[in-house]
Amino acid sequence: MPGYARRAMGRLEDLAKGARVGGIAPIGVVTVIDVEWVGADAVNLTYEDDSGNVQREIVYRSKEAELSLDSGGRPWLFDADPELFTLVAEAKRISLAHLFDPYLATYTSDVVGRAVAGRAG
Repeated sequence: MPGYARRAMGRLEDLAKGARVGGIAPIGVVTVIDVEWVGADAVNLTYEDDSGNVQREIVYRSKEAELSLDSGGRPWLFDADPELFTLVAEAKRISLAHLFDPYLATYTSDVVGRAVAGRAG
C-alpha cells in the first residue's frame, strides 16, 4: 500500500504479539494477538484486523515472502518540511500552467517592456 512504512519480513520467527503485519488479511494490516508454533514450518496466528474482527489462520513458511511488518502506527505521515512541500507544489503548478493559460509566462514575468516613442519600423 502506498504511503505505509513497511519492511519485508525475513522469517515467521519475526511474528510477535503486538506486531502490525501486512499480507495476512486480503485488505489492510492486522495486529498480532498470539503466535503458536505448529511444527517447524507453520504458526497458528491469532490476529485482529482494522475492523476489530478477531480471526485465526495457519501461516506456512511458503507465505513468508508475502508478509511485511508495518513499522509505523499511522498509514500516512505528515511530518515533512512544509516549505519544501510549498516549493514542490508551486513548481508543479507552474509546470502545468500552460494547459490552462498559454500566456502565463508573460503575465507572471518581472520583465517590464520599454516603450520607444517616435520610432518607425
